[in-house]
Amino acid sequence: MSSETIKILLMEDDPGMAFLCKKRLEDNGFGVHHADDGESGLRAFEEGTYDILLLDHAMPVYDGLEVLRRISKKGPLPPAIMITGSGNELIAVEAMKLGASDYIVKDVDCGYLNLLPSLIERALKKQQTEERARLAAKIFESAAEGILATDANGYIVSVNKSFTDITGYSAEEAIGKTPYFLG
Repeated sequence: MSSETIKILLMEDDPGMAFLCKKRLEDNGFGVHHADDGESGLRAFEEGTYDILLLDHAMPVYDGLEVLRRISKKGPLPPAIMITGSGNELIAVEAMKLGASDYIVKDVDCGYLNLLPSLIERALKKQQTEERARLAAKIFESAAEGILATDANGYIVSVNKSFTDITGYSAEEAIGKTPYFLG
């Protein structure tokens, strides 16, 4: 990760848990802004720039799922980790559908706090990988040269627009064949 301080928006309504979480993250070199409910968390998100969101599921005003819904309507969602006191799989599935990159359950011993730094790093690395893949796809599509990509067995899995313009073959005609069909 970058040597810059990673900025985290922590939305947690329990003051004691918020204190412990913030302290643990700051001790690991993260910058943490705390919001004590979903509404103030949304306001903080709109007013600042954050690298990652940590959202408690059960909060006053808006729960973590509603915060994710509202933020995702406004544009790309930064990596988000849903934190909950109840290990409900339905909450986890819904959080992931809304774009959360991970989900963790609070345990009585607060051991989850030890896991958060590695979960944050993993979420940020995943985001970087996805951004690189989007950039590679843009380059692939905008290249003036005809490009085709094959799988390990030599079958075409993708072609760019320049390939179709140069060869006259559509993507549908080329995909699934070997490059030898070009003669």
